[in-house]
Amino acid sequence: SPEDIPIFNHIRSTAYRRRSSVLPPIPKTLEDIVIPDSLKFLQNGDRYVTFDNPVPNRLIILCSSETLLALTGKCSYWLADGTFRTAPQKFLQSYSIHGRTQWGIHAFVDIAMCGRTQQQYELIFQALLHHANTNHIQLQPLSIMLDFEQAASNTFLSIFKHSSVLYCHFHYCRSIWRHIQKLG
Repeated sequence: SPEDIPIFNHIRSTAYRRRSSVLPPIPKTLEDIVIPDSLKFLQNGDRYVTFDNPVPNRLIILCSSETLLALTGKCSYWLADGTFRTAPQKFLQSYSIHGRTQWGIHAFVDIAMCGRTQQQYELIFQALLHHANTNHIQLQPLSIMLDFEQAASNTFLSIFKHSSVLYCHFHYCRSIWRHIQKLG
């Protein structure tokens, strides 16, 4: 019964102690982040962590398997966005790339980023292309939907020259509303 289940606050220290005995310690700085090989692969043997940029203060971890990348390559319409609330500790944002298939929209690439510069987006898309090319996968989206982040938009257009960028209506409306409120 529900009454028999312990409240998390009562078992927190035991749970954290158990977790810390199995997992590596939580890194205190970005430089301390080292992904062990055992966490870079899926159970079926596919590599999942496809790019791990160790440059201090520009750490980027890109995760996608060969299977997911192949599905991304079949999508002509991509969506990409970052979020700050769910970013792993020490990272600025979690960024994800989704693709539209006949079954709906699915996340195919997950990225942990320390910043939002054009240089970092270039690293991401170049790493994505490199991993795809290594696995004989062509990434040629016709379009990608983004928020109004200029660095991401510029990078996408420079790397995928035959693609177009669409901007998210939700973010557009938020931008207009912020502008209206600023004007009073």
